[in-house]
Amino acid sequence: MKKSRFTTEQIIGFIKQADAGMAVAELARQHGFSPASFYAWRAKYGGMEAEDAKRLKELESENNRLKRLLAEAHLDIEALKIGFGGKTLAPQCKREAVRRMLKLTVLSERRACRLAGLSRDSFRHPCACSTRRPASVAILGPCAPTTGRSSPANSENKANPRKELQALP
Repeated sequence: MKKSRFTTEQIIGFIKQADAGMAVAELARQHGFSPASFYAWRAKYGGMEAEDAKRLKELESENNRLKRLLAEAHLDIEALKIGFGGKTLAPQCKREAVRRMLKLTVLSERRACRLAGLSRDSFRHPCACSTRRPASVAILGPCAPTTGRSSPANSENKANPRKELQALP
């Protein structure tokens, strides 16, 4: 929308001059606006004081901001309906939900990850455990630890001292 050359105070002043008896054509010629603009202003600001016009402008801007927020909230709700069919807790499910949201909506990757509760780093770089140890994936799941005490590799290669003690007569 084109910004007016005149402030609301000036416009209200023009309206008051016309109400005082000055001809609209003369007023328009003096200040450099068309009579059609004057009648549009009178329809919008007629009977207002300068403070009322300022308050009207503030309310209009707040209304526009709230409409934008509502539209974003509806977009988020729609994206969540598309992304999540049910309850998803695993990062793999969240990654799939983000992929569906990106494919079927106009959301950015950042916003889709935020809605899914997944960091962008986790979305971009999935767990590499499954590519290193396919045997542990079948036993422990896709993100099984590869080293440490609970690793199947460590328990297979080393003898268990408790089992050896129990086997003794």
